[in-house]
Amino acid sequence: MDKLHIIWRDIERDEWEKIISILPRCNLYQDWDYAIAAAFANNKKSGSSLKIHRAIIYRNKTAIGIIQGFEKRYLFGFKLVRFIRGPLFINKASAKERLRIYSGLKKSCRILKGQMAVIIPELRHNDTVEDDLKSINLHRILTGMVTSWLDLSPPSAKILANFSKSWRRDINQCQKHDIAINFDGSLDAIIINNINHGSQKKYHSDNDLIYRQMPKDKLLITEAIKDGEIIAAALFIKHGNCATYQIGWSGDDGRKLNAQKILIWNSIQRLKEDNVNWLDLGAMDKKSAAGIMRFKQGMGGEELTLSGTYI
Repeated sequence: MDKLHIIWRDIERDEWEKIISILPRCNLYQDWDYAIAAAFANNKKSGSSLKIHRAIIYRNKTAIGIIQGFEKRYLFGFKLVRFIRGPLFINKASAKERLRIYSGLKKSCRILKGQMAVIIPELRHNDTVEDDLKSINLHRILTGMVTSWLDLSPPSAKILANFSKSWRRDINQCQKHDIAINFDGSLDAIIINNINHGSQKKYHSDNDLIYRQMPKDKLLITEAIKDGEIIAAALFIKHGNCATYQIGWSGDDGRKLNAQKILIWNSIQRLKEDNVNWLDLGAMDKKSAAGIMRFKQGMGGEELTLSGTYI
């Protein structure tokens, strides 16, 4: 049997980024800069320390994957280490290997007294996965989020052909209007507009500090401009050969023209130019945000329901 090792150590950024660059698909939670930005935002807002733990996973002496964990301290020194949407593998690991690694993650958090692992695997939900994880004493406490991955590697015409009829119609209609696309949008503007929109819709985002801490070259902020006014804007974070759609904002005129659709379509062209092969469209919730879910489903991506949260 091959030997699997989870090696926790001080990893150099270049080593981490090299592995990220060759992963088939990388989510935002395994990105080096995102982890640093999230820790900064947490420490600034809550005053409590959020520590980052990183490990490289080896099969014998060959690196096959990575995992990034976020440790938060609570009362009486109790610590939770959250492993969000990981580990990720360079080459496909077998189901048995994955189970051995998840078991190792849980056991690694017993080394320090009062430390517990919370694991959100990057696994598609099905009954077999849940039973397998239960067999290594990992029990689901929350259902998994739903997202959609859009493959940007095909030619643009093929991507567009997979969009729904309403998406293609609205993009065509927008092209008849005098809408300019700015690929160097204002971070301040989209954050302020998103906060104001959230107040109107009674939701709140705590991510503004994270966005401000991210390297500028990892952010793509696009704006749809008509008659000198910003009518819609979108924010994407790039990580490895992937990106994640984080904010989509539209003003009254933007909503009337469905400008967010032509904005995303133009953003896809720019992301392709930046060698981004996959776009994670972010969380979708049928109960609380059915309209947003239908909007994202219209792009014809690969819908993924994660297996859930396990302790």
